[in-house]
Amino acid sequence: MSNEVGNEVSDVDTIFRQEALEFRARGRDAPSGVVRLGARWIRWAYRATLIVLAVAVAGTFVVRTDESATGPAVVDGRTGAVAALLPIVIGPDLTGSTVITITLPGRRPDRITGLHAQVASETSAALAGLVPLSQPAILMTGRLAPGTPAGRTARLRTTASVVLRSESLADVLARQFNAMLGHGTGP
Repeated sequence: MSNEVGNEVSDVDTIFRQEALEFRARGRDAPSGVVRLGARWIRWAYRATLIVLAVAVAGTFVVRTDESATGPAVVDGRTGAVAALLPIVIGPDLTGSTVITITLPGRRPDRITGLHAQVASETSAALAGLVPLSQPAILMTGRLAPGTPAGRTARLRTTASVVLRSESLADVLARQFNAMLGHGTGP
């Protein structure tokens, strides 16, 4: 029987390194050997990383982005009439757009009211005072919102902008992710 006990002890000595057995015998108070990640700056860096990550995730639901299209526009300063050419590819999205603005020089964007849209021909664009686009376009006509000073210039060339869609960054990312998976690209 003593022979079996001696064999067990010798098996334990051969399975584990001597350094490992000594470390285990000393316990957690050993001054060297195992790297301990208990420094104060590591805990603070970990917490700061979690806070930044939480703010970034929350930001994707708060930050909004607009999908818009722009094109050349002409404003009649005396009457407030506006004509703008926009790419025809935005046609399907144009019906759902809520904000159509025009940017007058030196001013913030102003709304356009009483809109009418039609497919632009070279003749209709020239009659509106615009140079036809090299691609198919939509001719939009309307008036500046009441109370918007346009000046006294007969024809003021500027830029029109149409906000087609406004959505949170999280919605954009979800839509793009679904498109990557092949589940469609609907709004």
